[in-house]
Amino acid sequence: MRWVAASVTVLALAGCMEAERDAEDTRAAAQQLIASVAAKEYVGVSISPIVSCTVDNASDEELETLVDLALGEGVTGRVNQRVVSLTRRPATQDCIRAAGVVLPR
Repeated sequence: MRWVAASVTVLALAGCMEAERDAEDTRAAAQQLIASVAAKEYVGVSISPIVSCTVDNASDEELETLVDLALGEGVTGRVNQRVVSLTRRPATQDCIRAAGVVLPR
């Protein structure tokens, strides 16, 4: 969790130098946030497919909102809820199952 906070902090500082983060930086930060939440929410399950499927099935705007929320509040219950909500989408679930992972309910 500390490495996520450090990464988000680095992005925040970089954001001060740039008007906007580019999509690649946002996706990287979102991947780290999703990995952190998935590791807590889905203990014992391979998180790599969860992360890639969730990021691939979320819009750039959703990922940016997720990162902005974490920058403003930290990795809170609201961030966790958003990540879980993204993982529960039918297309994301299909992708995760196709990777051989079944999420607990």
